[in-house]
Amino acid sequence: MNVSETIKTRTSLRVYDDRMIADSDLDQILEAAFLAPTAGNQQLYSIIVIKSQETKDGASALSGGSAEMV
Repeated sequence: MNVSETIKTRTSLRVYDDRMIADSDLDQILEAAFLAPTAGNQQLYSIIVIKSQETKDGASALSGGSAEMV
């Protein structure tokens, strides 16, 4: 699949499961995020990795129960 096909067929998912992401996969995802350009190269973002279910539940409660936030 080329870049154009990938962009045209992309989807957004809001369905999550309880599987843990392998540390090596997480490292690759974070590296890609850190290398990705931002608008105006401002780099105004933070990434927080939460692995504890208790912490996820607390963060979700603080965000009004939004699953997308955790």
